[in-house]
Amino acid sequence: MPIARPPSTSLPQAVPDVCDPVVWRQALDGRTELEPTAHQPTQAERPAVSRSWRAPAETSTAPPPDPAEEELRRLYKRGGRFSVALIEMRRRFGGDLDQYLIYQIVMLAELSHGKADTASTRNGLNAFSIAEITRIPRETVRRKLRLMVDGGHIRRADDGLYYPGPAATLDRFFVELSSLL
Repeated sequence: MPIARPPSTSLPQAVPDVCDPVVWRQALDGRTELEPTAHQPTQAERPAVSRSWRAPAETSTAPPPDPAEEELRRLYKRGGRFSVALIEMRRRFGGDLDQYLIYQIVMLAELSHGKADTASTRNGLNAFSIAEITRIPRETVRRKLRLMVDGGHIRRADDGLYYPGPAATLDRFFVELSSLL
């Protein structure tokens, strides 16, 4: 048998807001009364539900991380990024990391002298200076510079000095350099 709605005179004067945690309950005797329900948690109070297939990590029982282990993890991550960067640079220079080292020295020389547009305000490097900086034999440096000029990474100006070539951009160099650090 359905329960009949109580007469309108028995309803309270103020109707509660639907968001209020108060519900209407009809008693068996036909009276309507307000009864607060159990506390309903708000969105901020609800526990976060993991949508991952992995088991949730137990954070309350885990001991604090060991500083030595954290340092090893950090070094492992940096070493991985460094290795990936070197592999990419080795590929870009045909398997020759010496060429990348020379390229890096020329680009750093360009950075040290600013972004001047005229060759008269920029200082290039000669093969002897690059050989002294890198500790690579001078004839090896000269041979690698010729290969790099052919590849467009470095250009040789009329004054005999080497500058970044048309294939070299400072933006790309910064990205490469940041991955090494």
